[in-house]
Amino acid sequence: MFSKYDNILILSGAGFGIDAGLPDYQGMHRMVDEAAHNLGVEPYMIEHPDFYQQNPRGAWGMKARVMNIFLTKKPHAGYYKLKELLHNKNFFIITSNIDDHYREAGFDENRLYEIHGRLKLLQCVSRTCNLKHNLWKLDHLPQEENMVLQGPIPKCKFCNNYARPNVCFTDDASFCNKIRNAQKAKYNEWIKKVSHKRNPKLLILEIG
Repeated sequence: MFSKYDNILILSGAGFGIDAGLPDYQGMHRMVDEAAHNLGVEPYMIEHPDFYQQNPRGAWGMKARVMNIFLTKKPHAGYYKLKELLHNKNFFIITSNIDDHYREAGFDENRLYEIHGRLKLLQCVSRTCNLKHNLWKLDHLPQEENMVLQGPIPKCKFCNNYARPNVCFTDDASFCNKIRNAQKAKYNEWIKKVSHKRNPKLLILEIG
């Protein structure tokens, strides 16, 4: 199938991470429900941007659980097989996954559009601060007990306000779009060039 197409768009979701030991979409929802029950809040609040300021230990407790699952696993063999199939192809990958496995498997990051962001990047909870400064890398995995953060609450390296992962699943006005917007612009440029080719043939492959 791949041999017939030069242009390939990969749409990748949570199901692609299952063989690496990661939870699927429903598994994530169960974790959110557990955290909400433990903290006595509605499930939607667990991913709400205001929760990092209202209850930073609770918000970070959930993310610590997620990080210690998602950032300790390695890409499974399917990533490397996909990379082999895409060799010498004009491809782009749009993924809802936040685990960095495409990068770890050696895919070109200039061909990635990570629509929900990345767990390995942190940002400030302040939109004003984010407009002035760049994101920064997570330097250690936070720890939790019963989804409550143990140890210091991560702070912004620029203004000392609370920090949060650069991940967005809900209506999130404080999410820093700098990297995601840059990736989106690269994808838009890629698909525009594909559409302008003479008799373009585009394979769209949904995985997970």
